[in-house]
Amino acid sequence: MFNILEPEYKKYKERKKKRIEKQIQSMNFSHNVDNQLLLDEQNQSLSQNSLDVKESNKVRERFRAQLLLELQKVDFFYNENINRVIRPKIKEIKDQIQHALKINEFKIYHESFEMAIKETYKDIYLTRRFIETNLEIKDKLVKKYKKYFEIEDFLNKKIKSNGSQIIMEDDNENEDENNNEELEENINNFINFKSGIGNYNETLKNFEDEIVQLFIHNFSFKYKSKTEKVLKKYVKVDSFTESESFYLGFFIGLLLFQLAIICTIAWYYDIDMDNDPEFKSVFPMFRGFFIVCLYWWVHGLNVLVWTKADISYRVIFQIDSKYSTPIEIFKRAAIFTFILLFCLLIYMIKRIWAGAFFGIFEPIPINCLPLICWGSLILYTFCPFDIWNYDGRAFLGDLAKESLGSFLLKTGFRHVFFINQMCSFIAPMRDMEYTICYYAYYDAPLWAKREYCNKTREVYFFIAFVPNFLRILQNIKEIHDSGKLFPKFFSIINYILSISVALLSFLYPTYPFLYIFWLILTFISSCCSFTWDIIIDFGFLEKGPNFPLRKKLYYKPKIIYYLIALYDFILRFFWLLTISPEVLGTLFRPETLSIILNSFEITRRGCWNFLKVENKHIDISNEFKVTNDVELPFVKVNGKYVNNESNLLNVMKMNRQEKIKVEIEKVLNENKNTSKSRIKFMSRNLTDLKEVKGKMNNDLNEYLESYKKDTGINVGTSRGLKQPTRKWGNNY
Repeated sequence: MFNILEPEYKKYKERKKKRIEKQIQSMNFSHNVDNQLLLDEQNQSLSQNSLDVKESNKVRERFRAQLLLELQKVDFFYNENINRVIRPKIKEIKDQIQHALKINEFKIYHESFEMAIKETYKDIYLTRRFIETNLEIKDKLVKKYKKYFEIEDFLNKKIKSNGSQIIMEDDNENEDENNNEELEENINNFINFKSGIGNYNETLKNFEDEIVQLFIHNFSFKYKSKTEKVLKKYVKVDSFTESESFYLGFFIGLLLFQLAIICTIAWYYDIDMDNDPEFKSVFPMFRGFFIVCLYWWVHGLNVLVWTKADISYRVIFQIDSKYSTPIEIFKRAAIFTFILLFCLLIYMIKRIWAGAFFGIFEPIPINCLPLICWGSLILYTFCPFDIWNYDGRAFLGDLAKESLGSFLLKTGFRHVFFINQMCSFIAPMRDMEYTICYYAYYDAPLWAKREYCNKTREVYFFIAFVPNFLRILQNIKEIHDSGKLFPKFFSIINYILSISVALLSFLYPTYPFLYIFWLILTFISSCCSFTWDIIIDFGFLEKGPNFPLRKKLYYKPKIIYYLIALYDFILRFFWLLTISPEVLGTLFRPETLSIILNSFEITRRGCWNFLKVENKHIDISNEFKVTNDVELPFVKVNGKYVNNESNLLNVMKMNRQEKIKVEIEKVLNENKNTSKSRIKFMSRNLTDLKEVKGKMNNDLNEYLESYKKDTGINVGTSRGLKQPTRKWGNNY
């Protein structure tokens, strides 16, 4: 729409410039000004304006037609969403709830009903925002339209010279005013009389009241007086309160203060990760945990930006109502970062024997400090109790299991996303493995630990191999399911190159002649990876108004996309530093370089997440999918509700649990009986078992006798079986 007004915008700027010049000239008019010259200039301006009337009218018609067309699209989407989604969904939920209450199974399925009501409420909320946003854009466009077609004010002003007044009138003034009024009249007529968006507020308010009352009526037992607030919180854009911002800022300040003390002690006492053998042996364990904490911060930033930009990440990752807000993610990241820095600070204090502080921490073994960090993470991750974000940990565990086996069943976006995160976690996973190896040989001397846990072991290549190989399998599965070879074939080539680079990186220290092959393959792999990021993952180089970016952009300003693309390019080719060890040795040392590279890779992955998820959001937006599909527990068959097949297994499990409870109650009741009744019951069962056994023995003996007659082989009886014997003929 703004592109249509672009020619008039340029003319508007020219008219504005001339207007200012005329005003300045009028302020400096002297008493001997030539009135005829002024009239000539004004007539020339009017004649120039008259030449542009036809072109301006074409722009007006195009703008009016395009604006009405866009409003028709909005109206079409609104009516389709109301008539085909929201209204049928509310009716279906109400009918199914009534059926569940009728058969006394509401409590069994209340989670499905609750989720369905929340998603419907969210759909109503997003529909309202969609209409409001488009109407605001319409007002801004009309305002721009009026502004660009306004009449030069200086032509209507009275210009005094030599005691006389020269008044110029613009013949196009009334025509422009009529055009502006006609445009507004056409738009208002369409909105108020020809479309449904004129009374969208009333319609959506009725739906909203209906769904709120349904939720309150059926779930007040669960949320009591907070029932309505639960719905509003579900659709609210999460933001930090003042107290949350204060405490988060305070915590970050505390962490930076800890880090400053650690760096000061390390510098002053020369506790160096490269030159100090003792610290070098434990540094990889702290480094791996630091990368995990850094990813936590980056993930919180990802969620915050997605939330602010209205990216439907919860729909994309199929996250239900139990999700973590950005502030909750930042809190967990801050807690584990505090544990890391606190353990590292204790390590520094114990290394320098710092007086009173040393006495406080003396009972803690210095080499066990990294284990405290990793132990806290393991305890948090695998804690079986409903505490410490249990739902989030359960979701992550399910996602991990699904992703690792997705190449066998079904590969979705979230499974691909998870394995891609694993590819960036190769270095931290190696540090985790080093931690296990270190404590496996805890009692060994330092030189032995270096020998047993060095980087030349096969496990180092295996850790790099697994994530890339899983991505190859996922791509093969996607090709099989879609029946399309491209572009996934190029992705397979890309990950094969990554595995080859990892293999050569592992081999060339032992076989130096492989260095040139590693160099060539790494360059090719980096080029392919960057090209795939730009074209496929980010969706750039798409023809349109934002070329070389894509047509739709959700983040502002636009320079963010160029900066992320540049950062991705730099990090993809950061390995070039390793080509010249002499130069590299003067800038960084191995352990220092490793933590810098690992940190950069995590931040690069975070930037990649921003654009990858945004690109996926655009895809699902094209399908008008902004809420989760909630599968209700019943389906209609011949006008009657029956259990949905996908929920049948859960129902069977619930019924089985109920039956087990009934059986347990029976056993408990039987235990209340007298010992005599139990003895009679057991003796009766024993008699029955003896009769069955005797009958089976008789049948078996009869069969064995008939078998002996037919074959001449004696196999004994059921009481005592003998080895089969046979008289062989002379031929044998």
